[in-house]
Amino acid sequence: MQGIEPCEINSNSGALIMENLNDYQKLEWIHFAIQEALNGNLGELEQALKLVEDLRENSLTDLL
Repeated sequence: MQGIEPCEINSNSGALIMENLNDYQKLEWIHFAIQEALNGNLGELEQALKLVEDLRENSLTDLL
């Protein structure tokens, strides 16, 4: 996936460490998850929703 550095992959499980992603990388991941859902793979939507909630929370915090 574009925009995600190799150091953000957990070498033990191969999973992305979502907490280490910047906002742009989170948006890229959400974009990927939506594309996957359009292709019939709904498995990524739950993580995408968590990332959206994180972005919303960060956005609200920045406004206050």
